[in-house]
Amino acid sequence: MSGARSRGLVRLVSLVAAVMMAAACDDAQNADKAVPFTRDSLDGHQFSLPRDGDGKVVALHFWTGRSPGGASQLSGLESLWDANRERGLLLLAVDVGQDRAAVAALVAGRRFSYPVVLDPGETLARAYGVTTLPVTVLIDREGLVRARIGIDVPPAVLGAAIRTLTK
Repeated sequence: MSGARSRGLVRLVSLVAAVMMAAACDDAQNADKAVPFTRDSLDGHQFSLPRDGDGKVVALHFWTGRSPGGASQLSGLESLWDANRERGLLLLAVDVGQDRAAVAALVAGRRFSYPVVLDPGETLARAYGVTTLPVTVLIDREGLVRARIGIDVPPAVLGAAIRTLTK
């Protein structure tokens, strides 16, 4: 792809992300407040919202290893995490419906550095209105849900949405 064509594509993706963000939540009064939760991670830490998300942009990536390619998607999020964590992003991969041993087996040997948290009873997914997987819920620094981005959205749009919120 030529340089000019590539830059044009980046501008288009950024524009689409901005429109999606505006359509998802045009003002704070229409935004849902993030649902408070505490969940264990695979490495034994507890993550709690709002405590751990205070002042940060939070991306909750709901996924399951029960679907084809479920765990392989996690590696693709690493570049988003690397590019935005210093800008205030907290990325949590939330496994839906599996126990610790099953999730640990799925992620063994995969290279990513963000936390994987467990939702074996699917209560967190239900609380956030997740009906299909995977989906990423984006929460702004004020604790308001700004977008739900599903698998049908290109990864570049998710990246642009995260960059918009972490400005």
